[in-house]
Amino acid sequence: MSTSIFDNKEILSQGLHDLKDDNNVVSWSHFVCAFKEDITSTYGTKYSAGNIKSMWMQKIRTVASHLGIVVDTKVDNWYIIERLVAKKKSGAAEGSRIPTPPDASWQAKNIPLNHTRSTGTSSARSESSKSKLGSPLASKQKADIGHIYSMLDKKHLWKLSSGRYVEEVMRDFTLKLNYEHPSCSVILDVDDSHWVDTFTPDELIEMKQAIPAQTQHLPSHMEDSISNIPKTNTYWLKMSLQNTADLLITKYLPITTQNERELIQLAWSFIQTAYDGSKLTLSSERGCLSSMNEKNKKRRVAAIEMMDRKRSCDISDMLIHYDIYEFGAAEVGKSEADHEGIQ
Repeated sequence: MSTSIFDNKEILSQGLHDLKDDNNVVSWSHFVCAFKEDITSTYGTKYSAGNIKSMWMQKIRTVASHLGIVVDTKVDNWYIIERLVAKKKSGAAEGSRIPTPPDASWQAKNIPLNHTRSTGTSSARSESSKSKLGSPLASKQKADIGHIYSMLDKKHLWKLSSGRYVEEVMRDFTLKLNYEHPSCSVILDVDDSHWVDTFTPDELIEMKQAIPAQTQHLPSHMEDSISNIPKTNTYWLKMSLQNTADLLITKYLPITTQNERELIQLAWSFIQTAYDGSKLTLSSERGCLSSMNEKNKKRRVAAIEMMDRKRSCDISDMLIHYDIYEFGAAEVGKSEADHEGIQ
């Protein structure tokens, strides 16, 4: 087995550190994609193919545990490794071909790909450190990408009302890139902000209208929970008024020197108790994923420039949520100035 990667704890630790999310979780599928060449190189050694996967998974879990990182194995994409191994065994590692999908709208034949990754110690550390911010494109890769686009049958290209072809615009954009981008694989994401500078506003509107919108529905048990929330709850109302009266009688109010946590627990406790018995939960000082998504809305995948680092979420004083769904958040302060008017 290759000792440069599998037995090098420093490189694996750095790779896991770069792949972890804000909750210190590393997806096994992401690790497989980032280290696929290193994993593939372990085939053909004294270890059997059946043991390779379990050995890598055990190795990563061991290294991750020392770093306080959790490995999420819910998504298994080991088929990527099996395909690479099959290609190498067939002698096509240096010039593998992309098979034409049977239902593809364009015809591509004998398109070479050469997106290989060095397994050397220094280069592996460099690649892993860049895995989240962008993978540089080599001249040979750019030539292969240009060849992919040149093999597209023009009669099957997407022609816009402006007279331009979508794939030709993508080709011109891709050949200017310094980093790998989905367009290198002829993948178009119309919501990618890179296309704002490439297509005209009318062209973007036309493309978005041509793609059917995916509608997401709430799970049925969540819809039932929301519809069953009573419009009035006399017990909750009585207790809330009584607790508020206690704050006035004990002269806890008006607010003077109380800290934020005390205000959440006492002055605003009626909000939290409103969700007692509900499937919705109100949590205090919890990370708000919606704020993270908003902060990273303009974050773009690597193309001409490297990807910006992912910004972390805000810690909300109060967050209403159910599982991964978030319905509301609030900040507690003594005055508007405490949180720039956001309470």
